Amino acid sequence: MLKGDGEGPGSPLGDFAQQAGYFPAMFGQSPDPMLRLRPASVLGPRYRVTYTVPGPDNTSDTIRQDLYPYSQGRPVTYTKPGQVFFGSERTHGGWYRADSTLEALLVKEGLPAQAPPLTTRASRTRFPSRAVAIGGGIAVVLAAIGASSISRWRPGRSTSDTKEPPE
Repeated sequence: MLKGDGEGPGSPLGDFAQQAGYFPAMFGQSPDPMLRLRPASVLGPRYRVTYTVPGPDNTSDTIRQDLYPYSQGRPVTYTKPGQVFFGSERTHGGWYRADSTLEALLVKEGLPAQAPPLTTRASRTRFPSRAVAIGGGIAVVLAAIGASSISRWRPGRSTSDTKEPPE
């Protein structure tokens, strides 16, 4: 589990957020690195990343991002467009193809280098290994992202052909 308090690049949390496409998924970016469509490659197991983002008046918002660390080629993330943060801002969202730096960071944090074998829910007698639990429970806390610096940025709106991941 990665935790932090507004950590920047060079820290495990800051590097994870950067490599997972957190900032373009949240605020949009030009040129936009988000993919217009779900990658056609096999994505592999899905892990849920939860960002707790501080907001106005001592509130916090939860932003969810799906992580596919074993996607063919390179890891992929998906952030659903329209998630609310900072009171009225909405995530740009979309699919993001990471580079191998994210893979290395995840392995360093305890995720197995290879996808764990798939098992049916009925065959599980106990929770999977610690490494899988770490990967499945990656919870990232971002704090101290100043609303004042965000006020200059306006999140872009998602395109209508962005597709959500299968449930």
